[in-house]
Amino acid sequence: MILLDTNHLTVLRFQGSPRGASLAARLAASADQPVGTTVVNVEEAMRGWLAALEQGLAREDRSVIFGVLHDAVPDFGSEAA
Repeated sequence: MILLDTNHLTVLRFQGSPRGASLAARLAASADQPVGTTVVNVEEAMRGWLAALEQGLAREDRSVIFGVLHDAVPDFGSEAA
């Protein structure tokens, strides 16, 4: 099993970038499956998004953050190791 940390998760959010594409390719080619993360990383991400929402941002900025949150939730998955 491969466990990803917060930095890996951030890089993977930008798969169009060279670093994101490279990491995604290495994970896909790895014999060490499955790939996962820890609940601590989920908590860190949630705290960051919620803190950004609490800053009283403009409606457009809040929409972007909610979009990121919406897209990220399935990435965390529900399988237990």
